[in-house]
Amino acid sequence: MEDKKVKNGDLVLPGDYLGVIEEFMPGEGVREENGELYATRAGKVRINPEKMEISVEPVTDTPPLPKVGDVVLARVIEVKPQAVIVQLLQIEGRENDREIATSKLAGIHISQIKEGFVEDITKEFK
Repeated sequence: MEDKKVKNGDLVLPGDYLGVIEEFMPGEGVREENGELYATRAGKVRINPEKMEISVEPVTDTPPLPKVGDVVLARVIEVKPQAVIVQLLQIEGRENDREIATSKLAGIHISQIKEGFVEDITKEFK
């Protein structure tokens, strides 16, 4: 184990040693291996003292990836009897100048449209 302590704002590369699990919880851009924490991407170290969490913030402008809970703006491509096909345009609150870094097409099944029974999917989407 190395004795070099990383500090907030330090630039790290994938595989760089960041500390031990007893010091910090691994955040985004950090993996734990046998109790030791390593960077999974190039970026700046961010230490959150309240959560005792260490993460690596990317220094390059990476395209956003949608996560569960994100609000995504999309264009309806096709309305089928049991699903709607949409084209993902952007993630709300993220930079408008970068495209989403994943497949641009997604499906919304009729069972996921709203709570309760959906009698006619065309009344929900057009």
